[in-house]
Amino acid sequence: MKTSTQTRYGLIEYRIAEPENKPVERTLLLINGGHTHCNSMLPDEPYLLDAGFRLIVPSRPGYQGTPSTTGRTAHEAADALAALMDVLEIDHCDVIALSAGGPTGLQLASRHPQLVRKLVLQCAATCEFPDAKQKRIASLLFRPGIERIFWALFRGMLNTAPRFTLSKLMASLTTSDAKAIVKALDDEQLISMKRFVETQRSGSGFMNDIHHHSGDLSEIQARTLIVFSKYDGVIPYRHVDYAMNRIPHVELCLTEAESHLMWFSPHYTEARRNILHFLTNN
Repeated sequence: MKTSTQTRYGLIEYRIAEPENKPVERTLLLINGGHTHCNSMLPDEPYLLDAGFRLIVPSRPGYQGTPSTTGRTAHEAADALAALMDVLEIDHCDVIALSAGGPTGLQLASRHPQLVRKLVLQCAATCEFPDAKQKRIASLLFRPGIERIFWALFRGMLNTAPRFTLSKLMASLTTSDAKAIVKALDDEQLISMKRFVETQRSGSGFMNDIHHHSGDLSEIQARTLIVFSKYDGVIPYRHVDYAMNRIPHVELCLTEAESHLMWFSPHYTEARRNILHFLTNN
């Protein structure tokens, strides 16, 4: 169910998904990464629902139906998400923060410790992101107005030549051989990856993301799990070191998944198992 609600910080669009034929055991706030929104279906969602989680999936400020005015900075976005949980009468939840959503998840955990029970940082930015060169590229391709044209062209190529287009995309997502990664995908994996990336839009959200800061990580009280690919081509490993050296109760799951889009790797099965174990065991 997708809807929007007004919080004291502004409008937030979100989606709620609940398990079928079983009771809800916990609530999980899923903070998407860059270029994604509440309609971007994370491949792990069926597994989380099967584990008994109610999923709250917001569009972060600047993405799809949530205006940037709701919270341009990471700490403003975090406060807005806390206000959303208040509107939904949710006192505590687990959090998964993905990629460029990492700073918002970290700010939420440090600024609202009573809300966040456990935190998973999945291929997530934890310190300065991106570097100066990436910021220049982002300013050219993903600023409002231009991003609509870029993603329309991308979807056109994706529909015409999916494997070729995904290979080009993968080159920016891995430190390994992008062509070999995409070539190894079977038809089902190819369709799944295509479905995940074809809804991408930047809105004004990504231009917010590139200026986000993660706040004081030493203030985080929640137990935290960092899940990171050895071959991530988007987030450098220094983000792992930064968080590991500052978050008090933190552990690391390092996966052999071949890229930033770790869900589409056969190596990800073990990482998913670790995430579910971390979230469901007290």
